[in-house]
Amino acid sequence: MLTPSTLSAPTLTTPTHTNAPYIAGTLCFLNTDHSSWLALRSQGIGGSDIPTIAGINPWQTRDQLFHRITHSITLEQTEAMQKGRDMESVIADRFAETFPYAIVNPNATYYSTEHPHFFATPDRILLDADKLPVGVLECKYSRYFSPQKRAMAELQLQWYLGVLGLEVGFIAVCEMDTFRSIPIMRNDHTIQRIQSLAHDFWCDIMEHLALNNTFHRQGMEVLV
Repeated sequence: MLTPSTLSAPTLTTPTHTNAPYIAGTLCFLNTDHSSWLALRSQGIGGSDIPTIAGINPWQTRDQLFHRITHSITLEQTEAMQKGRDMESVIADRFAETFPYAIVNPNATYYSTEHPHFFATPDRILLDADKLPVGVLECKYSRYFSPQKRAMAELQLQWYLGVLGLEVGFIAVCEMDTFRSIPIMRNDHTIQRIQSLAHDFWCDIMEHLALNNTFHRQGMEVLV
């Protein structure tokens, strides 16, 4: 059985220049472009994977996610996903009108130093009056932000709060011609549950890949 100590850090180069605020207990990779972010996703568990792992994502099963990661398949981008990315800055700017302190676009993927395959790619980091990170903003654009979509977004936000060690988050929602923000407080019980599910899921992936590598190596020895 694999344990956290057997899971090595992602094999990417840490950037020397980034606007991402320092957050204790984490390191980060600069998201130079969308394709680099997609490539990084196959090396760990991110917030958007958590609803699937927890079994509440109607658009993707655990088996489909497992197959995508173990086969390094790039997630196909839909028109809805592109629209969400296009609207992110608009939604963040709208939220900033009511938030009293600074909001930073980290443009980076954080990962936990304790669990190096726990990733967090927050849309924005919220700073306090001393410009220290205190929370996370997640931006959502949807024609209809259903209770199911809200449950998925809340789970994603709890994942980010757990990886980053922060206490509060907001889901900023642009739903057709309306805007609203939903405050979410850190829930340690939920965080422990989803981190346990994610750890077991990642161990299954590592064991699957190790077994495949063993079979491949044995096959090559037979050929030789």
